Amino acid sequence: MTQADPLPTDTLRIRTWFGFGAMCTGMFMAILDVQIVATSLPNIQAALNIEPDQMSWVQTAYLIAEVIAIPLTGMLMRILTMRWLFVSATALFTIASVGCAASSSFAELIGWRIVQGLAGGTLIPAVFAAVFLLFPQRTQGIATTVFWRCWPPRSARLWGVGSPKRIPGIGSS
Repeated sequence: MTQADPLPTDTLRIRTWFGFGAMCTGMFMAILDVQIVATSLPNIQAALNIEPDQMSWVQTAYLIAEVIAIPLTGMLMRILTMRWLFVSATALFTIASVGCAASSSFAELIGWRIVQGLAGGTLIPAVFAAVFLLFPQRTQGIATTVFWRCWPPRSARLWGVGSPKRIPGIGSS
């Protein structure tokens, strides 16, 4: 095979699915962050001695930054390419996560949460766009299914975690 020859279809397919799986893992990490922080708020408040009325900013800072980043994703993908945007966003998200863990003050934590939200906000739309950019139309349905299985509540149920509780007298037995 020469440099000009394209890779065999099977190799492309395997590499594409492997890359898409890695992207779904990164997206899962960003989505799960919101849920993990929500359950950790009392510990964060105690560790940093944060006033109760300021605690909502730990989540709000991330979510506002994420909402700002989502519409910018298309432009960033055109500038950086999908691959480099995702690698950069994942690296920045990871660095910001370490920064959050090492924060010694409320202001420092909020700053890192904003960076984390900006990086995490590009991951979800980038993965969704990957379905349409990487896969032929005949396999987009499968890729979309994989994408939605990465959504934390769905994937937790897939693995038997967080299954709905049965309440006597309600629903089927």
